[in-house]
Amino acid sequence: MKRSIFIMLSVFLLVSCSNVNAMKLVDAKVKVVTDRSISGATKITYGQKKGEIIVPTILLYQITLKNNGVFNFNVHTVDVNIKPDPDLLAATKKIFGKNIFDTEKARVAHGKKISDIGPFGQRTWEIHYEIGAKKENPEIPPLPSPSQLKQLESVASHAKLVISKDGNIIGSLQLNPQ
Repeated sequence: MKRSIFIMLSVFLLVSCSNVNAMKLVDAKVKVVTDRSISGATKITYGQKKGEIIVPTILLYQITLKNNGVFNFNVHTVDVNIKPDPDLLAATKKIFGKNIFDTEKARVAHGKKISDIGPFGQRTWEIHYEIGAKKENPEIPPLPSPSQLKQLESVASHAKLVISKDGNIIGSLQLNPQ
């Protein structure tokens, strides 16, 4: 009897304590990408360039995570965002004049490609932010200079992946562990 109570209590504690702390960062890559198959394209809808297709340049985060616990990270209940460290935030404000990671205030196009991570599973999630276009157009701002892009890339991994469930932050993982 004592043994079965101990086993039931152990299972309860294992399940109730499993959360985002069970997530392990396996790999994090950040790069500036101009590739229609990854960033998509925008069709100009007005003006002299109406009908032209513009391929935006994006800041792409590819984050591989391993779930070491029994909690299911379901895309319908879990949301992920990038929270910049102070140096990355300063760089984006200097280059773009705004915090591109605050997509509502900054009005920056962004996207996420995430999938469920079941217990003990591993997945690569992608998050991207549109940072400009090489071709002049009325829809997407111009791309920063090559030196500014280099500066952005040098600090782009100075951030955290913030994981939320039902609107509440349940944890964060540093992308560039010191």
